[in-house]
Amino acid sequence: MAGGTEWGIHLVYPLLEEDAGIGSIFLLGTLLIASLVLVVVVGGLVTGVFLERVLYLSKQIEDAEKQEEMRVLQESLDNLANAFADHGFAREDHITWPDVTRIMQEYPKVWVEIKVAESDAKSMFAQLQELDHFTYLDEFL
Repeated sequence: MAGGTEWGIHLVYPLLEEDAGIGSIFLLGTLLIASLVLVVVVGGLVTGVFLERVLYLSKQIEDAEKQEEMRVLQESLDNLANAFADHGFAREDHITWPDVTRIMQEYPKVWVEIKVAESDAKSMFAQLQELDHFTYLDEFL
């Protein structure tokens, strides 16, 4: 088609006419090389599909773990809100640091669940108070 040498007429037939053994070895070698290339290509495709699937599943697992962590954190914050509600505080009420420390002492498990140290809570509370001189429970939560 492009004017190049044709394998069958110019290369293979003369080898088969000259010596059938050499021609057979040449054909066998060509077939083995073609088979090897095919195996490498198919192996690469299979490996690529496998790795893509592994990465996809890894991302799914990571997303599920993050969602579970967020669910647990939200549940813990709800428990903290309920602890304040047990003491008569609504989310829109003003709270003071003594209110927070009293609830921290009465519900230590809730504070452990949300992974907040007392010093961090105090610092956050102080920052919120600096902004508008009082703190709403909803802000603190």
